[in-house]
Amino acid sequence: MFFPLHIFLSLLLATGLLFPACSSQIPGSNLDENQDEEQIQENQDENSFEDEETGDLQEGISFTTQRSEGGFGSQGPTLIVLDSFEQGSNGDPVVSPDVGAYGYAEAFYSSNAPKVGQLSACSFPTSSDQYKVLEVEANIESGKWLYFSAWLRSTGGVGGQKKIFELWGSPYTGNYAPGFGSADGYSYIAREDSSYFLQTYYPSGSVDQSGGTWQYWEIIAHMNSSGGVEDGSLKISVDDIAIFQHENINVRRDTERIWGSLYWMDGHTNPSDDEYVVYCTDEIYASRGVQRVVLAASSNPEDIRRVPQQIESWSDQSITYLPRRGALESDTVFELVYDASNTLVKTTERHF
Repeated sequence: MFFPLHIFLSLLLATGLLFPACSSQIPGSNLDENQDEEQIQENQDENSFEDEETGDLQEGISFTTQRSEGGFGSQGPTLIVLDSFEQGSNGDPVVSPDVGAYGYAEAFYSSNAPKVGQLSACSFPTSSDQYKVLEVEANIESGKWLYFSAWLRSTGGVGGQKKIFELWGSPYTGNYAPGFGSADGYSYIAREDSSYFLQTYYPSGSVDQSGGTWQYWEIIAHMNSSGGVEDGSLKISVDDIAIFQHENINVRRDTERIWGSLYWMDGHTNPSDDEYVVYCTDEIYASRGVQRVVLAASSNPEDIRRVPQQIESWSDQSITYLPRRGALESDTVFELVYDASNTLVKTTERHF
């Protein structure tokens, strides 16, 4: 049968044989040209690894922070003690912290003006030989770091020597060296060959020794790599003031000796008329290693409104921690991450 040419072309067009339909798919891709651009961007974001994560913090619910460039370092800190002092009732003795263990404890839960929550821990010395109120077993060996922070207030107490804290050496040499501490208006390092080394009095107005003001104490200590080597360091801060800070120093003579236990709220010797100081503390955190995640009220690393976090896992590019607000009041906080050399490597705004 013979079809006129115009009818034949019409049939070809109708069946699609003359001009097959062109695919709208991009070669080598699963994306459609007409796919919504926002969806394309969303797919790209899901497959990328960014420093800035989304999602709000929740108290006690695991949160993961990440870093794609530079890393956090492969190993995190070893938590020694973390305690918010909310486990007991007013007047009960403190037995064990939230995390870790005390080597010795002679303090009591108190509802009298705690810094955070409903309770703090207070000591009530009744004799000059009452020491080791809260013992934190640090055991810092050659080249290692200690990080310690806590809120502290002191009330009353007349004369004598108020021992805020002492860190004793292990094994002991003489009284306690090698070690360091803060007592009687000054901070110091004690080596085996001297009672006090680099003794430094508190800057004027920096430490409230009897007025009952809550102050934030922070200790960052680095044991020298070997006996006699001048590569140790010690920084003691109260609120935003470094009351003791020395770098590249010899903190011990004998390599066999290490920093042993830190005695917090250590006591009060020889007060006038037997009027002893009352120490209270809150939010204790201690770790071997200065690697840490801190939630703070501002991005300023010197802001005293900061709370070290409990680390669950730590890798070079990912850290998981349990958020806790502590003394922070605002829902907006800043996450500060420090590496093993005490360098701030990441700052991120977060929200509860």
